[in-house]
Formats: sequence, C-alpha cells, structure tokens
Amino acid sequence: MPDFILVFLLQLLVVYIYEATGLKTVRVASSNMDEPAIILPLVTMFILPFVYLVRSLSEKSFDVLTEDYIRTALSKGFRKRHIYLFHVTPNVIPYLKADLHKVVSIMVGNLFIIEYLYNNKGLTSMLFPMGMEYQYNLVVLCFLSFFILYMSVYFVMKFIVILIERALKHAYAT
Repeated sequence: MPDFILVFLLQLLVVYIYEATGLKTVRVASSNMDEPAIILPLVTMFILPFVYLVRSLSEKSFDVLTEDYIRTALSKGFRKRHIYLFHVTPNVIPYLKADLHKVVSIMVGNLFIIEYLYNNKGLTSMLFPMGMEYQYNLVVLCFLSFFILYMSVYFVMKFIVILIERALKHAYAT
C-alpha cells in the first residue's frame, strides 16, 4: 500500500472515530507549528517499514524452517521456541542486517510525503521554500541533514540488531 493512501486512510479513520464517538483522538494535520500533528506521522513512518520487514523476514524464516537441520531438531524433540530462538533467528539476522539500508531509506523517503500531507514543517520545508528563490547553500545543508538523519537512524537500528545478536549468543552459551 502506498504511503499517501495510508495517510489518507488513517486520517479518515480518525475523522470516523470523532464523528461516531465525539472523541478527539489525535490530530489529523497541523494547522500551525504551535500544535503539530505527531501521532499519525509517527504511526505512518513506522507501519510501512515494519510491514516490509515482517514480510521479508517471514519469507526468510519459512525458508529456514524447511532446512534439514530444523527437521533434525524437531525429530530430536526440541521445542518450537528453542528452534526459533537458536536456529531460525541466527540464520535470519543476516537478512535483517542486509535490509536495514532499505528500511531506513523507506523511512527517509516517506518523510517528504508525510511532512507534506500532515502539513508539518521539517527538513523538507527547507528544501522547497515557498516564495523564495533557489538557494544552493540551503539545499546542500538540507541534503546533508538528510544524510545525517539517515546515518543516525541506520546506526541506531544496527546497534539494536547487534544487541539482539549478543543476547542470543549469551542465551545460547548458558
């Protein structure tokens, strides 16, 4: 599902909940920067990369589950939890590491659409200033900011994956 359709559906859901219950749950968009919409943009930034990761990692998990060593572990009477924790997960983590660049790229790419559709002012508003002439320095600094954002999110996600790997190694050793 494209991100702009997800944005539209989430906004419709919030409006429907408001009309049905009279309860204001979250802001649909920002009318000014004093009260920005925060929850829906964060949900939108999270859902699409998360769905991509779940779909790709589940495919890899199903491939690993058909391997001979998994059948051997099942025939030895290991529990499914043990098999997933110590056999499937270590063989799926390299695919997760390989997909981190794609996930972060999806998130940063969605930032353009999300800021525009939720009327939030952020990095993309510096790239496309309204009523101003083109400023080379501003564009270069904006792209540098996107690069720094990309690298920081990438390294945080990589650090989390490394922590998961170490926890699995520690659990396997005990």
